[in-house]
Formats: sequence, structure tokens, C-alpha cells
Amino acid sequence: MYVKIQNKMETIKKPNNLFERAHVVCVVIVMVALTACSSIGFAYNQGATLAYFWVNDYVSLDSQQSAALRQDVGKLLVWHRTTQLMDYAQLLGTAQRQLASGQIEPDDLNKTYRAVKARAKLLAEKSLPDLAELTMSMRPEQFVRMEKKFSSSNETFRRKFVNVATEKKQELRFRKSMEEFEEWFGRSSNEQEAILKKVSDARPLNNRFLLEERILRQKKILSTLRRIHHEKLSEEATMVVLREVINDFFHHDEAAGNKALYDANLQGSLSVASTAIRIATPAQKAHAQERIANWINDIEKLAVSK
Repeated sequence: MYVKIQNKMETIKKPNNLFERAHVVCVVIVMVALTACSSIGFAYNQGATLAYFWVNDYVSLDSQQSAALRQDVGKLLVWHRTTQLMDYAQLLGTAQRQLASGQIEPDDLNKTYRAVKARAKLLAEKSLPDLAELTMSMRPEQFVRMEKKFSSSNETFRRKFVNVATEKKQELRFRKSMEEFEEWFGRSSNEQEAILKKVSDARPLNNRFLLEERILRQKKILSTLRRIHHEKLSEEATMVVLREVINDFFHHDEAAGNKALYDANLQGSLSVASTAIRIATPAQKAHAQERIANWINDIEKLAVSK
């Protein structure tokens, strides 16, 4: 199961707009509310350790930074467990009722997507003081390491998802969709795959644009971090500029120049998801209902645990 958690984290990392501590929090959300692991409690309780390994891979923390990160994320998870988890249970309960009704439209899924995004942003903002502390402690060589990791990840993305034939891009994207379908509903039929393949291939294919946008945000992140270091900004000033980066991270898809492209991408994904739900058999929907019920039960136990 630990490997499954790591794989889930790698999937989330692929967009790679990494803003270290702030983005780690978003991973915790996904593991808690949407994880495919059988034990949410295990994933949640290991959140601080997983966050440490993820950040360390990009920054190579020293011993003092490592201790602070583990402590800060641990405190953040305590806050989240005691004040936020019941809200997640309610969100999952709404999804469960919608699934039972059999009437889930793209607009319903969009509302859920926006709700999860808002909760992720709340967590990121809650982490701001700790993020500022970490940023102010970083050294020039750590910025260089981040830059190299960004570049390496971008090159991997370019090789796998940009510099390949259109048919290959579509097939990779479709296979990812089928993995997600089977995580929720179990095994699919050939007929279901054919329907979903057609809907999946109809989505916009903007891999090059997405990579270019990602690189721009990475440059902004590194520029901000280096500015904080060179200008020796105070903690208050550091939090101000980091908040701007967090806002950019969560709202870059709303910028007027690119909004139509991002909206088209999102609508395409929502269309695939709503189609998957529509064509799921009663047995498959019961499978998904059981998974959601187990997640809600695990979350409610975590919320009341000391």
C-alpha cells in the first residue's frame, strides 16, 4: 500500500508546479479524500513522512530544515484532522448520494472539483507561516537543486507527452482514465472502454501549452525564492510574496489569456468522468459506493481520534 501512495503522489507531481510546503498540503487532501488506498488512516498518519521525502527530493534539506518540516507538517495534520476532516466526510457524502441517484452531470463534478480546490487552497494558506520559515532558511545551492529537478522533470514530460505522435498522446491519456475508472468501479468491459476512448480522444490535446505554462510558473517560483533570499525579506514580507505565488498556483487557469484553453481541458475531463459514471453497471456503482462508505468511515474515525 505504501507503494500505491507513492505512485499516487508521483501522479500528482507530474504537473510539477511544485511550491514545496504549500503543494505538499494538496497531496494530503488527495490522499485523505480521494485516495485509492484501502486504509486512509495509514496514508493520513504517514503524511508528514511522505511530505518530508517529497520536499527533500527537490531541496535536499539540512538537518535543521528536516526537523522543522516534520514538526510543521505534523502540526498541520493535527489541525486538519481536528477541524477539517468532518467537512471532507460531508463532501464525500454528497458524492455518494449523487452516485446513488445516477444523475451526475459535468456541472456536478465541476462543483466537486471546485470544492476540493478551495479546500486545498485553505490548507496552503494555513501553511504560509511554516512555508515562509522554510523559504527564509534556504541557501543558494538549494535553489540550484530545485532548478535542476524542475528541468529534469520537464524534460521527462516533454519526452513522454510532447515529443510523441498524437495517437500516442491520446493512448497514454486514455489509459490513465481507464486506471482511474477501474480504481472506482472495478474491471471494465470492452464496450465501456470503446465508449470512453471516443470521449477521451475528443478532449483538447494541449500538452505543449501545458508544459510551457508549467515552466513559466516554475521560473516565477524560483525568482520569488531568490528574491526573498537576496533581499533578506522579513517574515511578514515573505508571507506576502508567497501568498501571491500560492494565488497564482491555484488561479492561473483563470487568467484571461488562457482561460478558454484551461476551461476546455477541464470540460473534457469532466465529460469523461460523467460518461464513466453514466455507463457504469449497477454492480460497478455498488463497488464505488462501498469504497466511498469506507472512506467516510475512516475519515470520521480519524476526526475524533486524539
